[in-house]
Amino acid sequence: MDKEKNRGYGQLMSRRIFALSVLFSVWALIAFGRAWYIAGPARARFIAAGEKMARRQVVIPAVRGRILDADGVCLVWSERFYDLLSLVPEGFELSDEELAELRTVLPELPDEGRVLRRNLTPDELLRLEAPLKSGVRARIVSRDERIAVAIPEIRQAVGELRFRDGSWSGASGWEAEFDAELSGSPGSLTVMLDRHRNWIPSSVRVVNKPVPGRNVRLKHTLCELTKQSDAGENSDAKQ
Repeated sequence: MDKEKNRGYGQLMSRRIFALSVLFSVWALIAFGRAWYIAGPARARFIAAGEKMARRQVVIPAVRGRILDADGVCLVWSERFYDLLSLVPEGFELSDEELAELRTVLPELPDEGRVLRRNLTPDELLRLEAPLKSGVRARIVSRDERIAVAIPEIRQAVGELRFRDGSWSGASGWEAEFDAELSGSPGSLTVMLDRHRNWIPSSVRVVNKPVPGRNVRLKHTLCELTKQSDAGENSDAKQ
């Protein structure tokens, strides 16, 4: 009896081991086939899909044209500045370790706020490369600022801008009057982000190059424009 019982138990275990071996072999075959498929025929498709998920499209603002007087003196122009922005969600702050890393370059960095530093110098831009690549949740962004000569009459005549559809457009004054010439056309690029949401420079691809705006030359000189303004004020005063 014991021999028959042991024999039956041994056969049962053999069948179970065989079944497990078959299941493991089938699983290994499927896994190997899947790995071969991903690494072989479907490799390009999976790489493209992963790149599409990690790639972002960014608008490249066009450089706005300058406004010149009749003699070619520049009255209004654009300058590019670089700011350091925090990437942490609203209501949260950078960690002490991240702040300490940034303060090796910018000692007077504030403890909180989205805009950490405006108008970075070229030296600061270069020195910030290492902290940002180490995983600090911050990013350098560029912005174009419109600048007019320091004459009240001219600044009033220039008017204001508004940001719309990825670019600046004139809202009043000369900026609105000559907007079609000054605006240009924004471009676009795509870039992949690393796990810290920083740009991977080697992945940048320009889709459309921005077309800079054209310069506008006024019919009057700076001297004549200021005289016209003075004459208008005197006329209003007489009335």
